[in-house]
Amino acid sequence: MAVSKVSVSVDEEILAEVRERVGKREFSAYLASALRRQLQRDRIRDLLDEMDDEVGPVSEGQLDEARALWQNLAT
Repeated sequence: MAVSKVSVSVDEEILAEVRERVGKREFSAYLASALRRQLQRDRIRDLLDEMDDEVGPVSEGQLDEARALWQNLAT
């Protein structure tokens, strides 16, 4: 996979925590992984928005039913 070098501005506290966690050498991999996860979340949100546009949002009754099912699975 081709890579590109970019310059980004990052809050110093976040940068310090990431470097403490992964070190300088793994910073790029850590950032790429975070960006990959965010893109995945963005695509899921896009899909959910598209589904809402096509069939409408989930009703409160459906949400209550789903919550009850999750609670039953957890016990």
